[in-house]
Amino acid sequence: MKYLLLLLLEQRAKSLARRLYPHLPKTGRFLDIGSGTGHNVQEIKQLLDVEFVETDVVDMSVVGNGLVIFDGKKLPFADQEFSYSLMLFVLQYCDNPVELLKESRRVTSKRLILIQSTYAGSFALLILRLREFMTGELAFKFSRTINLIDECQCSLKALNYFTRRE
Repeated sequence: MKYLLLLLLEQRAKSLARRLYPHLPKTGRFLDIGSGTGHNVQEIKQLLDVEFVETDVVDMSVVGNGLVIFDGKKLPFADQEFSYSLMLFVLQYCDNPVELLKESRRVTSKRLILIQSTYAGSFALLILRLREFMTGELAFKFSRTINLIDECQCSLKALNYFTRRE
C-alpha cells in the first residue's frame, strides 16, 4: 500500500510539474509554502535547476532536503528573501488566507505563483468538498495509518472553499 501511495504522489507531482513548467521562471531562489510531502518540489527540480526552500506548518515530508517549519502566520524569512514563492493548493487549509498571502508577498521580491482549487455553483462546490476530503483529510489519515508520514497535530481538513471570483 505504501508503494502505491508513493507512486500516486509521484505521478500527481510529475503531472503538476509538467503543467507548471512553461509558466515558471528558469532562474531565481524559490520558496515553496505548504510543501506537504515534498513531491511537488522534487519533480519541479527535475525540470529546473533552481534553489528551493520548503516550508510548512508540520513536517509531512517524505522526499526532499527537509523543510522549515512555521506557525502558519509569520514566515521566518527576511523581506524579499526569495525571488519567487509557490503556493500550490494551500489556501483551503489556512485559518487566515489573506494574511498568509500578505506574508508570502513580504518574503517574495518578484512573483507569487498560486494555484488553488475553485468552484462555480453549488454542484461544483459539492464536488470540490468531496475531492478535498479524499485528497486531503482522508489521504492524510491513510498516510499516517501506513506510516508514510509521522503522527502530527494537523488534520489536513479544508477550512475554506473559494469561488473563481475570490
